[in-house]
Amino acid sequence: MFPSIFTLGVAELGPLTGNGSGLMNMAIVGGAIIPVIQGAMADRIGIHHAFLLPVICYLYILFYALRGSLPNSERYENRRETFAREMGNAISR
Repeated sequence: MFPSIFTLGVAELGPLTGNGSGLMNMAIVGGAIIPVIQGAMADRIGIHHAFLLPVICYLYILFYALRGSLPNSERYENRRETFAREMGNAISR
C-alpha cells in the first residue's frame, strides 16, 4: 500500500519532489509517534477520550483522499477555469 501512496503523493511535484518525499517519510514517523501520544492521552484523560486523536487523523486522511490528492495539473486547471469565469463576468458587466 505504501508504494501507491508514495507514488501518488509525489506525483507532479517537479522540482519539489525531494521535499515531498521527505514529508512522506516523516508521515511514517508520525505513524510511530501517534500511538505514543494516544497512550499518554489515555493515561491522562481516559481511553475513550483518547480515541479522539485517531478520529482526527482519519478525518485528515478522508480529506486527503477526496480533495488533497488531486494532481497539481487538475488543481490548477480548476483554478484557471474559475478565474477565467470570474474575469469574464467582471468584463461583461
